[in-house]
Amino acid sequence: MSDSEQVVIGLAGHIDHGKTALVQALTGVDTDTQAEEKRRGMTIDIGFAFLTEAITLVDVPGHDRFVKNMVRGVAGVHLGLLVVAADDGVMPQTREHVQILKFLGVPRLCTALSKIDLVEEAWLDLVEDDIRKLLAGTPYENSPIVRVSGETAAGLEMLRETLIQEASLVPSWEDRGFFRLPIDRVFSLKGFGTIVTGTVISGGMASGDPLELLPGRQPVKLRGFQSHGEKVSRVALGDRAALNVSNLSMAELRRGEQLATPGYVATPKALGVEISLLDDASPLPHNHPVRVNVGTAEVMARLKLPTTGRLQPGGRTGAVLELQAAVPAVVGDRFILRSFSPITTIGGGTVIDVELPPRWQARKKWVTKLAAMEGDRIGAIIESREARPFTLESLSRRCSMSEARIRDLLPPETLHSGRTGDPWLLTPSQAEALNSQIFSVLEAYHQANPYSRGANREFIRQKVDGDDRFLEQWLKDMVASGRLQVEGETWRLPTFSIDLSQSDEATLNRLVEVVKAQGFETEYVEALAAHLNTPVEQFQILCALAEDHGELVRVNQRILFHRQTIQKLVTAVERHFQQHRELTVADVKALTGTTRKYSVPLLEYLDRNGHTVRVGDKRVRPDG
Repeated sequence: MSDSEQVVIGLAGHIDHGKTALVQALTGVDTDTQAEEKRRGMTIDIGFAFLTEAITLVDVPGHDRFVKNMVRGVAGVHLGLLVVAADDGVMPQTREHVQILKFLGVPRLCTALSKIDLVEEAWLDLVEDDIRKLLAGTPYENSPIVRVSGETAAGLEMLRETLIQEASLVPSWEDRGFFRLPIDRVFSLKGFGTIVTGTVISGGMASGDPLELLPGRQPVKLRGFQSHGEKVSRVALGDRAALNVSNLSMAELRRGEQLATPGYVATPKALGVEISLLDDASPLPHNHPVRVNVGTAEVMARLKLPTTGRLQPGGRTGAVLELQAAVPAVVGDRFILRSFSPITTIGGGTVIDVELPPRWQARKKWVTKLAAMEGDRIGAIIESREARPFTLESLSRRCSMSEARIRDLLPPETLHSGRTGDPWLLTPSQAEALNSQIFSVLEAYHQANPYSRGANREFIRQKVDGDDRFLEQWLKDMVASGRLQVEGETWRLPTFSIDLSQSDEATLNRLVEVVKAQGFETEYVEALAAHLNTPVEQFQILCALAEDHGELVRVNQRILFHRQTIQKLVTAVERHFQQHRELTVADVKALTGTTRKYSVPLLEYLDRNGHTVRVGDKRVRPDG
């Protein structure tokens, strides 16, 4: 971690092992500020003190009744400080707190063996050996142990130096590129109003930046903010921050909610998770009620097991947590699992998705797939959208990361389609599956419509259930790569060609001859079909083929003219405009020698194709 970054150290340990006294000895600050804490002589809620300008100490309760407050206190810490009293040694909450730190992904730990003035040296060696056994097999097995006494100040300076050294070795948190702060305290301060505090776990924020309160998504306005007791213009990743909220009262804010850049943090009522059960926990059956601590929130949930009816002690699996209330969460969040009754820590895990399919069969298949994957799951999320792919912007929101961060994490083989700056994103296998699906759709269409030149985009979109704007671009890409051919607004396979039967080819030729001979008074399509003794549906296909070949021109659904007839009309109209400024229905009747029945459709054809411009009941030249 760089010298400019803040570090938060969270204390842990059994009740009455001297955590609060140790904080006071190190900083001069008594973190038990509540009257109830003074009266009972024990920490009930979290408290804060500054070891240095860059290091915050978070004191937490040790009593088993207040473990949820302990979890809230260490939910955003970089380094754990485990306090074990020499006269008691390792106790139940010592073990539980170590498990909590591990499940929350706290990367480093330092142990303070406190109250050393109360026991003999030989006893200290035994207790330290017990601590080593407790930490064996955890990420903290080689962490430092410092012997201290808050009463005599023995070892305090060594502890301070060790904490500063360990803080310098803490890895930087992953920055998702947007601001996020889980609220761990809400209070009112005279002259200022409502204050919320928390640790910035993503991004940064400057004065005037937009914020929302989650899970309700209310806009939040700030008067100002502080970090480490000083007024600042900006807070950043890892900072302890106090924010002065101007538009919400204490009653509208509570611990467990979050402040964040709008649009990036989901508020689901179901989480896809990967969970681990402690070795000494009881087996967990499917649909069992549990308590979930995620961020600074605690919520009741039911555990859904996709692949097994019961999770055994020490087991690990993908699962679904169906929550009683929505909580702010993103992929990668760590959580603690506690039993419903009696309330004890039984496991923990990581959120692997926050947008699950609505139906259980699809949901359990998806969660099982994600849990079985190694490493980054972004590729699987991209692939899940099939023919409605993510854009760079929508994927950044889906994965709760800034666009810049998403660009860095995209698999190198990701395909980009269209939309400069915000392209659609597909994996190679997703693209190949889409191409195969479109091929299959067109193959079936060609078989069912052997005389049609191809399918239109809307037909293809409905068959593949794709996004219309994306599919328009993707079909263009397929044409550019030679996979498809396009004519007008219809697409076909490169291998497709229209092969008329001898009888249909004869009917088609006869159709063209008849329409040509009828000039400007051609029969309606249905009459032509009867004239040529051909079913109307089949006849319409032949008419379309004649249009495709450019031999016939359709002026509306019922009327066709030969191309030479239409050319005669266009030439006659151009000559008319050489001597007249306007063209009327009567003029067209005179030019073609036909009736209003044909003159009006012909005028409308001239309008559509840019030969005339309608002004009221008359037409003028396009150039005025």
